[in-house]
Amino acid sequence: MKNERYDYQTIVAVKILVYKNDKLLLLREPATNEWMPNRLSLPGGKLFLNETIEEGLKRKIQTEIGLEVELKGLVKVLDILMPEKNVFHLVFLAEHSGDGKIDEETEASEFHWMGAEEAESLTVDDFAEYYYPQLFGEYFDKKLTASPMNIIQPQDNRVGNVAAWMKKGN
Repeated sequence: MKNERYDYQTIVAVKILVYKNDKLLLLREPATNEWMPNRLSLPGGKLFLNETIEEGLKRKIQTEIGLEVELKGLVKVLDILMPEKNVFHLVFLAEHSGDGKIDEETEASEFHWMGAEEAESLTVDDFAEYYYPQLFGEYFDKKLTASPMNIIQPQDNRVGNVAAWMKKGN
């Protein structure tokens, strides 16, 4: 029997607070984007099926900005309840120590480094996510603490002992 309490879409996405000195990297969502076109956003997006969180982070960093970054860790988990689905945003902190120039072969068409003063001058309507003003304020007020990346431990239930264990349960 189908139970509507469990039969809904769940989306997991990664967002990356990339910083250099005292500035954060923001991208502008393309006009063709289905979610909040033309608004400012952090690099990141949905995970693919069977993609680990770390693989998704690396893919989004490469495809959206092409910068070398050092992932510092997880700083926030947002549990976003929507009428027809639940969305989880895993927000990570990453440092860029290079020249800050975006690779021209990436998906990002417009980007800029935002400081605290600029962040305070923008409103929620400038951003692709409602929680960004609060998140940016926490970052600039140094209220975010990065949990190390090793707190995330993937488990592949498709192979080996775990797959055998799964078969026993059915």
